[in-house]
Amino acid sequence: INSTYDYYHKLGFDEVYLSIIPNKTSKYGQGLGEYNHLIERIEKHPKLKMPVISIFEEFQKGDYYLKGDSHWNCAGQQIWVDKINEAVLKVK
Repeated sequence: INSTYDYYHKLGFDEVYLSIIPNKTSKYGQGLGEYNHLIERIEKHPKLKMPVISIFEEFQKGDYYLKGDSHWNCAGQQIWVDKINEAVLKVK
C-alpha cells in the first residue's frame, strides 16, 4: 500500500487515499469463526503512510446493505460519498 502511495505521489497526485470497502460478511459473518479484523488492522497500521477514508465503524452500527445482496443501499452509498467529499475538500 505504501508503494502505491509513493508511486502516485511521484506522478503528481496531490493526495492518494485508501478506502477499504467492507463487504456484508465483515458485519454479519463475524460469528462464523474467528474474525481476523483485517480491515481495522490495515487501517490502523502504524507504518501506513496513506491516509484512510474509513466507513467500517459506521457500517458496523447500521444496516447499509441491500436485502439479499452484498451491495450498499442508498444510505450506505451516501455515507461513503460524504466521507470522500469531506477528505477531498480538506486537500483543496
